[in-house]
Amino acid sequence: MTRPLFWIGIRESEIMDCNHLFTGSITIFGTGENGNRSFDHSTGYRFDYNHEHEQWIAFVKVQLQDIYRKYPDAQFMLYYPDEYNAYGNGLSQRLICQNEDDLINLLEDKHRTRKWLSSCVPVCPYIISLGKEINYDTLCEKFPYYTEFVAQEAYSCGGSGTYFVASPKDFEKNILRENAYSFSPYIENSVSPNIHIIIYDDEVLLLPPSVQLFSSGDERFHYHGADYVMFTHLPENIVHSVYRYARLIGERLRYAGYRGVCGIDFLCESTEVYFMEINARFQSSSFLINRAFHNASVACSVQELHRDAFLHRTCSYHPLDLSVKYSFWGYSYDPRLHRQLQYTHALHVSCDDEDAICIDDNLDWNMHLEKGTYLYKSIFHGNIAALSPDFTCRIHSNIEVEKQLETSLPWNHADAVQWKIMLLNHGVCISENAAKEAEKQGELNYEEFTALDLHVNGEMYVNVPYMANRSQISPFEIDITPKGNYILCYQGEFLANIALRYRDKLSDKTTKGGIPFDAIGYLGNDRLRIFHRLGCFFKDTHCGCKFCDVESTDEILCFEDIKEVLDAYQDNEDVRHYLVGGGSNTLSSNFGNILRIVKYMKTLSNKSIYLMSLPPYDIQLLTRLKRDGVTEVAFNLEIFDRGLAQKYMPGKGKISLEIYKNAFEKSVSLWGNTGNVRTIFVVGLEPKESLLKGIAYVSKLGVSPILSLFKPIADTPLAHLLAPSDKEIYEIYINALRICNENNVELGPACHYCEDNTLKVSLLINDN
Repeated sequence: MTRPLFWIGIRESEIMDCNHLFTGSITIFGTGENGNRSFDHSTGYRFDYNHEHEQWIAFVKVQLQDIYRKYPDAQFMLYYPDEYNAYGNGLSQRLICQNEDDLINLLEDKHRTRKWLSSCVPVCPYIISLGKEINYDTLCEKFPYYTEFVAQEAYSCGGSGTYFVASPKDFEKNILRENAYSFSPYIENSVSPNIHIIIYDDEVLLLPPSVQLFSSGDERFHYHGADYVMFTHLPENIVHSVYRYARLIGERLRYAGYRGVCGIDFLCESTEVYFMEINARFQSSSFLINRAFHNASVACSVQELHRDAFLHRTCSYHPLDLSVKYSFWGYSYDPRLHRQLQYTHALHVSCDDEDAICIDDNLDWNMHLEKGTYLYKSIFHGNIAALSPDFTCRIHSNIEVEKQLETSLPWNHADAVQWKIMLLNHGVCISENAAKEAEKQGELNYEEFTALDLHVNGEMYVNVPYMANRSQISPFEIDITPKGNYILCYQGEFLANIALRYRDKLSDKTTKGGIPFDAIGYLGNDRLRIFHRLGCFFKDTHCGCKFCDVESTDEILCFEDIKEVLDAYQDNEDVRHYLVGGGSNTLSSNFGNILRIVKYMKTLSNKSIYLMSLPPYDIQLLTRLKRDGVTEVAFNLEIFDRGLAQKYMPGKGKISLEIYKNAFEKSVSLWGNTGNVRTIFVVGLEPKESLLKGIAYVSKLGVSPILSLFKPIADTPLAHLLAPSDKEIYEIYINALRICNENNVELGPACHYCEDNTLKVSLLINDN
């Protein structure tokens, strides 16, 4: 007969997908139901578990005595195996899956472990010293190419005991004289994978790795979560090295006698992988592996594998071909952010996105909450982090609670740029009442770009992501007042009055040739965009841009269909000018169809015509375009770094900078340098330094740069990438303005109404 097994851990949710194994559990955080005995439920108090807590130890002892009485043959599995001595003598005889104390003590000492494994795998450069025997200047001498360092105590966990040292002041504040620390250079351009391994007598089992997610504050690194999907998109050399080194370390542990689960942390640069530490326990992300097992209908869990390793010489659960498509972020209490954390918790709990769920282990906001204590965690299907062009870890803008940009509520002109950046980067959700009212008024205009057109305070147009890229958990929400007016709120507080733009009814029509109007034209705020072709030449030849969702097609767009759409919009008062654009033509195109469209537009009106296309190889075509009526042109570089351009735009990226330069120079000679010649740069797909270099390059030619924020589109090869942080975007914007001013050009576009999806703000005060 199976003996009753109990779990002792941090959160009840650690075993939510394997609770069939356990008769009950003792946890710091939990429901206090279905066999769970939780400290916070019993005491009304949540504390920071990264620090020792005597009340918790006493609570466990009391619960153990009760369990011993009720279940004399009870056994126990621990999240932290090394803590069993703290819970009283009786527990040691009832533990399962327990390694030798000497080996656990070795692995818990980060300094000794690093020395022990340095002959086995690469280790990040470090020195170990007492605080009184070293100072900041000495660190700079020991590591001459660095001015920022990481100091780690021998016994540390979850970021506690690890410090960021960037100045003598940081050193004096955090480094105690009598304590020993390992000091390493702070490698900014890096990410930190973690991998679970299960060690058997004759086998080392490697489970899918994740990338650890951190935030920094108070000169410390705070662990928040993990992203299994992000790891799968790391460079192949990094992935290979992590698996290789994990196996080498696992074999060393196997020979030393270690059995069961442990986690290994690495630090990765673009070309190097360094071992950092071993956690001889379950990991904070173990529950996501369990979730993957559960959703794949595999009767297994990390806890079962851990137990299996103490019972069998090799894994009895083969084959384990597991894909973990999850990520999570844990939220800790900060009294400065109480309202924001509470709002975000409610938002995540109520979110109707099937790809995101919130688990809070029965959080009660009326509890006494100690600073740093666990509050809740949000689990996502897919990634919430991505590798940046600088080889750092980008966190999705809607994950962290604290604002990165200084803004005030309600709306004011001085903060317009910051608010627009945040709207473009975070997206917007809509309240149930506002959505019902919008349905009465007309269909919302968002399907073309998965974004809503907002007119904010009568001053600014912005095209805000909606129903895409986790906008369902955006801090921005559209609501409606009792009088039926739409308003925009931020974290539940009023920000501004807004107007919504509804779907253009003409777009539902079909031409006589059977082509939908919206496949040919799109009515923006004040501009009718006309496609000069369907599909894209580069997509047709299997070398399309990896961030674009234009599809390949054999369908030909007839000029008569285009004329029919133009005729239908001829008297539309919302059309102030035209844009001719769409997918790319062949590189050798003579612009024949474009010229026909332009000429026909001129027969309808004298409205200005904006052409957005590839640069013509024959620059004399530009003279003809101007003669026939084109008033503005844009040839979009998108990515200045030509190596990255070819990586992300395999076809278009091969167009040389020289071809663009020739087109720019000729265009400026024809249309001037007052904003009629432009080029778009995608913000987020290349390093900031490269982007700013590109902005300087074109502005010196008299070309106005347009900054378009990268927006990941579902089902494209770059859907897993993320835009930069609000702070980085703002820094890029300020630098772009400076560069443009130095070269006497305007940041594009020139039209106020067409700024809606770009990083530019020119307010129209009292514009109705």
